[in-house]
Amino acid sequence: MERIFTLILSSILCIPPGDSMPQTKLVCPNKFQAVGRFCYHFSDDSKSWTEAREACEQLGETGGNLNVMLATLDITGVPQDNQDLLTVIRDTGNKYWLGGHMKDVDDKAHWKWLDNRPIHMTSGYWRDEAPTNTKDKGCSLVSTYSKDLDRKKVHTRATLTDNDCNEEFRYICH
Repeated sequence: MERIFTLILSSILCIPPGDSMPQTKLVCPNKFQAVGRFCYHFSDDSKSWTEAREACEQLGETGGNLNVMLATLDITGVPQDNQDLLTVIRDTGNKYWLGGHMKDVDDKAHWKWLDNRPIHMTSGYWRDEAPTNTKDKGCSLVSTYSKDLDRKKVHTRATLTDNDCNEEFRYICH
């Protein structure tokens, strides 16, 4: 039944059987770029985590009251969405602030995204030695592992780590 429906739909749309449906191109606001199914703003300037969060909010206000915040990884969502973003980050070789931060509750570290979703320690996105859960490293940073191969730096993958919120890095808005 599904194959018959696909064949009928394909013939109506003039798509040969076996070819995928045409995909609509994601249109992003000014200063944003499409990565997979979402739009992101990759900053060229560096700011502290708090300044980066405010810059994302201001970017949303100037873009027509969009709800823009520091980017997050959707741990429970579609893994390919995260992978698309992490691949772009890896390929730049830059470090970026994301919207994760540590909340100290009863002397226990709880990591959350700005939308209050928890960041699970077992998510697989954290760097091996992270997070350290020390009070001086309460903000999430995504950066790349790099290897030197034949005198050429190769970025192997992007991972989360915790960092001092007052240091200045580039940031990603979503």
